[in-house]
Amino acid sequence: MPGRFPQVQQVYILRHPCGQFESWQRRGWKLEPAKLLQNRRLMEDHLHPFESLLSRASSFWERAGALWAAVTYVIHRQTEADKGRFIVAYEWLCDEPVARFRELYRRLGLAWSRKAEHFLHISDRPGDTRTYSLVRSSKMQVDVWKGRLRDDDIAACRGFVEPFELPYYPAFEPRVASMCGDQAYDNAGPVLPP
Repeated sequence: MPGRFPQVQQVYILRHPCGQFESWQRRGWKLEPAKLLQNRRLMEDHLHPFESLLSRASSFWERAGALWAAVTYVIHRQTEADKGRFIVAYEWLCDEPVARFRELYRRLGLAWSRKAEHFLHISDRPGDTRTYSLVRSSKMQVDVWKGRLRDDDIAACRGFVEPFELPYYPAFEPRVASMCGDQAYDNAGPVLPP
């Protein structure tokens, strides 16, 4: 795409795999990372080191970790080669929506507007539990999945994400201190990944 439209910038919103797939699981959506194995070019260009791992994923949370990591791995590699794309952590945006979206607008060279700010203010409140509602308490969305998942589900997902050695969500925690999610918070503040 950059060759045809060099002025276009892409924003890829990255969400912690447990947050993303807990939502998918509630909706009954299917995960089939093994289908990636059928795409020979994708496997040759990016995923060949993970062929065995992708084929071994069997439980829902193993498949979730494998699918999330494989897709994120490809996007990460392509983003390193194409500086026209920004990877932005969903949780980073949720932590301080107005300030963080304003920063994203600035980085993209977009004009911030009162309409955008107003939308963020009226959308950032609890109480609307409809499936596709745009009204949610942003801060609560960061790790709401932790109360819905068992520790062994989280561990299964993590076990299939970590072999990809991605820089996102250090220590597999959703609270992030950086736009792209490569720095985590601890009780004392931001912590750089090991």
